[in-house]
Amino acid sequence: MAMIDKVTTNHTFFMRESSHFDYFRSTVLPYLKATVHNRDLRIWCAASSTGEGPYTLVMRRKGSNTIGQDEKSCVVYGMPKVAYDLGGVENQVPLSNIPQMLYNILRKKDS
Repeated sequence: MAMIDKVTTNHTFFMRESSHFDYFRSTVLPYLKATVHNRDLRIWCAASSTGEGPYTLVMRRKGSNTIGQDEKSCVVYGMPKVAYDLGGVENQVPLSNIPQMLYNILRKKDS
């Protein structure tokens, strides 16, 4: 949970808390560099409250796996709904299921 607390926020503007990016740069990236070899690192920040739904659609069309938080577990469902309605979200699940879904996607790519 400590990592989740370090990289999540309830603000709605991009690049809002530099501590998230500092933690990612100083802790997560060095760990991945030391433990993951010969693989691409693909990251997408799916938090979207200001119109990013179409970008999610483009990424999905280019082969990215996309996950959207479902309405029931969202505090504000506006942009997740737009991304889903546009077809940009491949899987729509409760927030609590997203970590397992990410894990399953990564395991599948390994095989």
